Amino acid sequence: MEPLASVSLAGGASSRPAGWQMQLRVDYVVNKVMQTHRGQSEDAVVQAINDQLRSVGVVPNGRQIAQYAQVISSLPLLPRTTADLLRFPVRTPHRAGNRRIRSSPSRTSPGRRCSRW
Repeated sequence: MEPLASVSLAGGASSRPAGWQMQLRVDYVVNKVMQTHRGQSEDAVVQAINDQLRSVGVVPNGRQIAQYAQVISSLPLLPRTTADLLRFPVRTPHRAGNRRIRSSPSRTSPGRRCSRW
């Protein structure tokens, strides 16, 4: 009978460094906050990053979060995209002069049936 090969789940040579999943989560959260909170105060950005990092299971590093928040708060606001305009259209004040008001009653009065029937 041939000897079995040893199987170890704790491999010594890994292709990825330790903590790579955590860094992916941090990058994801920072990019998400960068899209929604740019141009806002540093305190609001720090709070958003902390909340979202904790929701994905990462304990935030205070110094790193402060650096991210400083950069994100100094970014200019993004211009509105076509998708945003379709989702949230800009409301313009309605002028009464542009309203169409029907002056004559409809062709079929309530008591009269349609001529096709």
